[in-house]
Amino acid sequence: MEITRKIDTEKKRMIPKLLVATCGNLILFLLLAFTIHTYNGLWIDQPVVNFVQVHITGTGYNLIAFFTNLGDKVVVISVGVLSLFILWWKTRDYMGMITIAVVLAGSNELFQSLKDVFLRERPILDPSIDATGYSFPSGHSTVSMAFYGILLYFILKYMKSSLIKTGVILFFSFYILFMGVSRILLRAHYVSDVLAGFAIGFVYLMICIFVYEKVVERKELNRKNKSELTV
Repeated sequence: MEITRKIDTEKKRMIPKLLVATCGNLILFLLLAFTIHTYNGLWIDQPVVNFVQVHITGTGYNLIAFFTNLGDKVVVISVGVLSLFILWWKTRDYMGMITIAVVLAGSNELFQSLKDVFLRERPILDPSIDATGYSFPSGHSTVSMAFYGILLYFILKYMKSSLIKTGVILFFSFYILFMGVSRILLRAHYVSDVLAGFAIGFVYLMICIFVYEKVVERKELNRKNKSELTV
């Protein structure tokens, strides 16, 4: 009972911080969207493209292209299916399974819809990497932030070991960051595309987590009320 109260207290303390972070990322996305619409990007966008075009070539380019292709649809969907199976096997958290599926499918539809709104052309279109369609926001950044963010949420929710939790946080944080940076290094996206993808992906992630926790909270309350009535 004491542990449950401690967890509930920690969650309540986190709510204001998460709310500020969510609002901050939403504001960041809106500012970037305004900049894209009005000025066609940040001042740093083209200089960064010019820099990496000169310095990221040959083996370095091919190596980054290999790793960034780990974020393509086939890999992400495979990881998603595996995650659903593990969550079912270990926890029987059906609402969690639905949430993961909604995050994966919804984040994909979200960035596709936004691309069709802004119609920003990419710095390059290299057939050797997964970079088709429009540029803003970065799809890899959006999906990585939302999808791997929700996997991180459930891993931290159900995992016991603090040491493993720390390792998981570091791994997923690095992976998400690298996925976005790699798109810049390959000139598949501008800096503003990646920042916008991270921002809107985080907002969508937080909305899905909020809905999941409210539904679970309501189910637990109903179960408790039924239990009290039967007693």
